Amino acid sequence: MKRLTVEIADLTRRAIADAQAAGALPAFDLPDAIPVNQSDNEARGDYAVPVALQLAKPAGMAPRKVAEAIAGHLPAADFVGKVEVAGPGFLNFWLSEAWLAQQTTAILEEGRSASAASTWARGARRRWSS
Repeated sequence: MKRLTVEIADLTRRAIADAQAAGALPAFDLPDAIPVNQSDNEARGDYAVPVALQLAKPAGMAPRKVAEAIAGHLPAADFVGKVEVAGPGFLNFWLSEAWLAQQTTAILEEGRSASAASTWARGARRRWSS
């Protein structure tokens, strides 16, 4: 599996294209990079995607409306627990608890320590260490 930030960016890019195809967003060039930031506040999810803020002008729409159109066209992914539109137009992603449990089990079965786990583990350790 690719890094989660890349997976989330890919999902978001597909959702933008699907929203455009469905007429929920007008035609405009997709950005070269979709920013995906790891959240430092669990109440705001595990990852935040502010791409709607940068797409508002080319779309001629409010950023929140752009985010809602993207969220409405996000394809399903086993690692995504939920997605919410927040604030002026952020897409907040929560990782699936079941997916996190599977990843933890896989790491333990492979004999890796939590500190040697890949990037996704930071979120898992944050959730499960308390």
